[in-house]
Amino acid sequence: MADVLDIDNAEEFEVDDEGD
Repeated sequence: MADVLDIDNAEEFEVDDEGD
């Protein structure tokens, strides 16, 4: 679900995929 969201809200999401 967090595909584009993790890019902007990487810190909010637990998705360390593209959490620059």
